[in-house]
Amino acid sequence: MIPLVAIIGRPNVGKSALFNRLVGKRHAIVSEVYGTTRDALSTVIEVKKKEIELVDTAGIMSLYNHNDPLLQPVQEQAKEVMDQADMILFLVDGTVQLTNDDIHLADMLRKANKPVVLVVTKCDHEKVKHEQSEIYKLGFKNPVFISSLHNRGIDELLERLIQELKKLGFFKREAHKKKTGVPEVSFCLVGKPNVGKSSLFNQLLQKSKAVVSDVPGTTRDALDSELHYGDMIFKVIDTAGLKRPGKVEQGIEQYSVLRAMRAIKRSDVCLLVLDSTEKISKMDQAVSRYILNEQKSIILVMNKWDLINKDQNMMDRFLTYLQHQFDYIPWAPVLFVSAKTGENVSSILDQVYRVYQERHKRIETGKLNRFIEEITHKHPPSGTKKITPKIFYVTQVDVHPPHFILFVNTPDAFHFSWRRYFENQLREKFGFDGTPLVIEYRARTRADRF
Repeated sequence: MIPLVAIIGRPNVGKSALFNRLVGKRHAIVSEVYGTTRDALSTVIEVKKKEIELVDTAGIMSLYNHNDPLLQPVQEQAKEVMDQADMILFLVDGTVQLTNDDIHLADMLRKANKPVVLVVTKCDHEKVKHEQSEIYKLGFKNPVFISSLHNRGIDELLERLIQELKKLGFFKREAHKKKTGVPEVSFCLVGKPNVGKSSLFNQLLQKSKAVVSDVPGTTRDALDSELHYGDMIFKVIDTAGLKRPGKVEQGIEQYSVLRAMRAIKRSDVCLLVLDSTEKISKMDQAVSRYILNEQKSIILVMNKWDLINKDQNMMDRFLTYLQHQFDYIPWAPVLFVSAKTGENVSSILDQVYRVYQERHKRIETGKLNRFIEEITHKHPPSGTKKITPKIFYVTQVDVHPPHFILFVNTPDAFHFSWRRYFENQLREKFGFDGTPLVIEYRARTRADRF
């Protein structure tokens, strides 16, 4: 479970500057203009080999500015982020006196009973610390003094952050996995509203006959539960229904979509739940493409299969239809289930684990190079320039997802169709069902030679 840490503060205290410093690049827009950050920006950072999801939010004020019609929904979204966060970085400006908004926000955080690290920003010299003794009136112990601009106090802040998250129980699962060797497989249920995701979620909990426990960080619309199924541990995430951007209202509903996107990012395998009684929509395809862009494994789940009048060839016709609608992921497995009756629901966990294994499959370099000789003999790569494309060797450099590098003479010389041919042949030979593949051409240098 990746903890969610929200950067909270009134406008113009340096939230986006800290976000950019921790991320390591200018991800958020930094401006002296109040209200620059409208939407919550989220990204995963790595601190001492531990992943943390960091969210930058709009400034929260005690009074609404009625001249700005966007202010209220923006601040509602910021408060929603605060409500869902596992930990808060509460920022105050170290160069000015505390404001009513600072005090109002401190009161909100105490009432929310959230773990809070008080961060005093813009501390560009030591004297600021002594001038800001009043910050202790906010009621939070051991503030951290930083300067995002000059990178002061950032290491101390990150160390404090890791310590506090460990106290909350995060990162223990990583140690357990290394100790026991039992993988923890994360998967989510995503799709449009009313396709039966929650019903399917509930059926999974019943059919697994498993120990179910709450996981830290559970959110209102993205529910996490842990399943012990045989020797395997699954973390299953139910999400809110996804709508087209134009159909999503500001505020809580908008953040429900953000939480669903976050669920995809922190999953190994995504179950795209579809309604068997409806045609595949552009939204269904858009969600599948988002899953693909995040390089997550995918299984198509046709729910409400009990409502279909079946004949002998019905399933084959459905599979043909799905292959046409999702022609860019022909390798995605398809399951026909009914959350209402429980039909075939018991096969979901087995299929998820099989796809998880495919996602972590590694092929020896020797086998890969014998394979590349075979397929290039049958179908030599065609070029796009006068240079004849040549492959020296291929190797798999990573899993999760599987990543292959073909060392070649000139990457630009290869026609785009040969990459597709290589992937199709690779899947036919070695599998990789349900998981995307990363395939990269790289020009061979002297250092790359055997």
